[in-house]
Amino acid sequence: MYKKFLQKFITKTDIGLIIIIIFIAFVSGFLIFQQKNSSPNFAICKINGKVVKKISLNSDKIINLENGMQLEIKNGKIRVVSSNCAEQICVKHSWISNLSDIIVCAPNRCIIYLEGYNQTEYITK
Repeated sequence: MYKKFLQKFITKTDIGLIIIIIFIAFVSGFLIFQQKNSSPNFAICKINGKVVKKISLNSDKIINLENGMQLEIKNGKIRVVSSNCAEQICVKHSWISNLSDIIVCAPNRCIIYLEGYNQTEYITK
């Protein structure tokens, strides 16, 4: 009875389409998972919409920016150590190490993100 039901409503084309959809879902999931877990090698720092520094995350160091901010790189992560802005929200932000992480300091008009990050995503999040 079950076999007749399947033969009546599901064709070979339907089964092929289902297999293709499942394959696409697995491939998409794998690519998204791999992108989120990949560790970037560079951080990009933009001030007033212009790239002012491309910073390597491979060595531990402290960097001073022209707008008074100080960045720290350690173990492939980056954070803002100090800033001359009033509320210090960028300083309170934790380390960023994933492609989807971003640090924004509005008073200094500074954005720090990791290379490979889709720049339009932070507008829509």
